[in-house]
Amino acid sequence: MGRSVILLLIAIFSIVVECKSQKIVVGIKGGIDFAKISGKSFLSNYSPSFEGGGYVRFRLNSVLGLQTELLYSQQIEKINIDKLNVVYNYNGSTINSLVNGTATIGSISLPILLTYRVNNLISVTAGPAVSLNAYTDENIFQNGTVAFKQNEISFCGGANLNLNGFSFYLRYNHGLSNINNYNSIDTWKSRRMSFGLEIPIKSFK
Repeated sequence: MGRSVILLLIAIFSIVVECKSQKIVVGIKGGIDFAKISGKSFLSNYSPSFEGGGYVRFRLNSVLGLQTELLYSQQIEKINIDKLNVVYNYNGSTINSLVNGTATIGSISLPILLTYRVNNLISVTAGPAVSLNAYTDENIFQNGTVAFKQNEISFCGGANLNLNGFSFYLRYNHGLSNINNYNSIDTWKSRRMSFGLEIPIKSFK
């Protein structure tokens, strides 16, 4: 899976190099997230959080473009302690008896998205994203075992409402990687919905 995404990223960058961009826009963006992790060990509710960062948008022709982003986001996951004990305490010593009720994850993500302008107001986006865990605060397992993997691959899709240069965005991120770093008994995959604002800072032709 990871190799396929890397090859896709290389292919997308190759398209940008080969195509003469009509316009390049650099900007900032930020918004609110509603995120969760699937699996028996976590509650199924979406928890609110935030994201922020920057983007570079390459206009390839009148309707197609490419947008790369560098984002920081944070999510707080509510742990289902009862299910956690059922799943992992088969040997009576796996779960930390002092486990908190939440786990906090701060991640840096690099989405690379193809964009299609439907009309002057609406554009749609889709593409892969690679994320790196920059910060975690959890004490789920004993002996200092880190619960979450450092890397994650996801697929992003969404739409933008373009108004006088700036735009509102709505996006859904579907995690493809199992981020459970302990074992494969319970599969953990992230789900994230984002809503926010993109503001252009500088454009180049």
